[in-house]
Amino acid sequence: MSKFISLYILAILGIFIDLGSWWTIGNIIFKIVIFGGISYLMFMVWKDMEAEDQIEGETVSSSSSEETIKRSVFENKFDLAESHVKNNPDINDFLKRQFKTIWNYIMPDRGFLFFEGLQNEPQLIYSEADAQLDEISAEKLKSFLSVIDKTKGVLIENNIQPAQNVIPFSAGDIYMPKSLLAFTTDISQGKKFYWIFDAGAANHFNKDDTSSLELINLNNLKTLELIAEANGIGENLIFTNKMLELSNKLNSAKDYERCQEVFTETIIESFEASKFTIALKHDEKTAIIKKSIGIDDSFKYGFEFPLDDGLNGWVIRKNKPYLIENIDKGDYFIPRFTRDEKTNYGLRCFLSVPIIGKDEAVGMITLEHKEINKYSVSDKEKLTKYTEIFSNAIHKYLEHDKN
Repeated sequence: MSKFISLYILAILGIFIDLGSWWTIGNIIFKIVIFGGISYLMFMVWKDMEAEDQIEGETVSSSSSEETIKRSVFENKFDLAESHVKNNPDINDFLKRQFKTIWNYIMPDRGFLFFEGLQNEPQLIYSEADAQLDEISAEKLKSFLSVIDKTKGVLIENNIQPAQNVIPFSAGDIYMPKSLLAFTTDISQGKKFYWIFDAGAANHFNKDDTSSLELINLNNLKTLELIAEANGIGENLIFTNKMLELSNKLNSAKDYERCQEVFTETIIESFEASKFTIALKHDEKTAIIKKSIGIDDSFKYGFEFPLDDGLNGWVIRKNKPYLIENIDKGDYFIPRFTRDEKTNYGLRCFLSVPIIGKDEAVGMITLEHKEINKYSVSDKEKLTKYTEIFSNAIHKYLEHDKN
């Protein structure tokens, strides 16, 4: 503020003070002083504003990064529980209690709780409906849920006409809802719970209740996060025990073949896969499949493939893991081993990690599945840790074979 005041005073002096009676040199010096003072103050003001913009940008970036980190951590935790939302007793009990709490608060005639994952059809988790429901059309249900998605906060419609064209689970002529209340609990991108309630009478729900329902929903999210975290701790303990067990078994193995057998058993127990492959480098340009389990394709034990062609070769050549949700791109598919492949045998999701020896890739472990998005970043991290143990165990045998 002081710089702006000084700038204003200098501008007034330069405009209104006439030095015509002074000698010429004094007039020139006066003008130079005024011009220099204004230039200096303008530079300082610009510098201060630039510094403020930079700080603001760093703050926004920092908060955005923090939000991203929190969201990604939460997603990883919830991934551990997503596959068994309906069967997880902690999550199930909590959802039912919250459902009853909301029910007693708004007193609807019917209620439904759906869960939707990334690629899954919406699953009915819980419901309260006395009237017999008509068969629910999946297409109509998705269309209805998309309407809820577009609403920020709590959706309330108190005069639905005609109900059968709006709500996909009407009960024919027995029951026709005229009031609707719905909202979502967004776990992460593409994963959410839908809370849906309706009533047979018009103007049943009170819009003044939305703030209370939003608080309940915030509690839903926080509690689900805690439950997911607790499940994550349990999963991590199981995973740690499996790694210790694998390490002990590999240490007692007497040759490469036994190491490979033990490792294969652990991976099959830990992951679902349509195809499981182990390959080792043959030379700088090719690798050979040492183990192949699953679908009957052309890539079996002993198959030699170039490192420059497909996804598996890329993993070895670049010494990096690779996760892709769908190798099938419609008009074409990404080759797995060679560019001459004519089919991907219905495989979609691809996860591969390198076997590392002396800081360079000496092979790769690959899991493939016919289901899109079957494997997650969490799966990649687990497979990488298992493979590290396997790499350390077989290193001595690979060195012996070289010699």
